Amino acid sequence: MNFTKIQPQQLQLPTFFSNSGDLVFSDLVTGLRVNLSRDLVGNFDITGGLTVNSRGFLQTDTTLDFDPNSGMLIGGTNTTVTGQYNFVVNGNNNTVNGQNNTVLFSTNSTFEDYSNKNVLIGCDTITFASGVTGSVLMGDDTAIRTVNQSRKLIIDFASGQRFINDTVFEDNVDITENLTVSGNKVTRFLDITGASGANTIIENDNIASGDGVLRIKVGSKIFTVSGSYA
Repeated sequence: MNFTKIQPQQLQLPTFFSNSGDLVFSDLVTGLRVNLSRDLVGNFDITGGLTVNSRGFLQTDTTLDFDPNSGMLIGGTNTTVTGQYNFVVNGNNNTVNGQNNTVLFSTNSTFEDYSNKNVLIGCDTITFASGVTGSVLMGDDTAIRTVNQSRKLIIDFASGQRFINDTVFEDNVDITENLTVSGNKVTRFLDITGASGANTIIENDNIASGDGVLRIKVGSKIFTVSGSYA
């Protein structure tokens, strides 16, 4: 019996199909090439580790309820993020609704529906009321309050605030507690003309200039000015 050698290119290969489009077949001179070509579309649940270019992929805690269409969530536990474009970093037990809100290191806080473009830094048990827009609150773990005004800055630290170097206030300043001012060359700090009880000076060192202390009672409040007077 005679045998005839057949070259691979002489074979008529069958036609291969991939209904999903995931497999791409190429007929080569000496064989057949099969490549996986896939765009991932749909919902996927991956069990085990996941890396991208040999780097770990960001994962959220199992106690977090997060819809990626709502914004971004990094770290923390027991936080629910809904609404749109909200951003939470290391928040615990928070509920964030509304839009464009940012939460950093807060606990037990709530952003109600229709809150928008607010920022919360730190604090414990804060509520941004519905409709509040553009307000910023920063404080320590003792700060517990409801923010119900838009476009307002609130600073709440139990040990107070300290401003270093020059500070300029370009509008009215309301003082709700006693005030103490110290420094040099305090020539005119208060304009008390016409204020109720403003002429009641409860302590004065009786010197025209130099170092001294002046305490003025305005209503129920006491203003203390100390330093060098001209």
